[in-house]
Amino acid sequence: MINHHLPSPEPLHRAIARFGGVTVLVVGDFILDRFVSGVIERISPEAPIPVLHGRGEMLAMGGAGNVVSNIVSLGAAAIPVSVIGADKAGDDLMRMLGELGAETFGLSQQRDRMTSSKSRFSALNQQVLR
Repeated sequence: MINHHLPSPEPLHRAIARFGGVTVLVVGDFILDRFVSGVIERISPEAPIPVLHGRGEMLAMGGAGNVVSNIVSLGAAAIPVSVIGADKAGDDLMRMLGELGAETFGLSQQRDRMTSSKSRFSALNQQVLR
């Protein structure tokens, strides 16, 4: 027999209401996600691939950075801990975390390391390359 009764959302609502007094340590891979949008007007003469003319770019935190963003959006504090590169992507992540109000003392920027990043390219709302 199938139980058609859904569990009450009240325990979840109570837990979220208490989340404001919590500090969460987030250890993981902090990734810079880059979304490039544009238009494809032709195919490359060197290979049968589309040529994307970039028209816009958006940066977002991926990986553990996305976790930090979600924690902060629920009203809790987050302390990110990781090693990232001393590069533009690492600087962008540090800036975005600071804008969220997250403490960044647990992040170490290393010159001999590249910050993990993913780029996604789209045209007409269709991803064409990652």
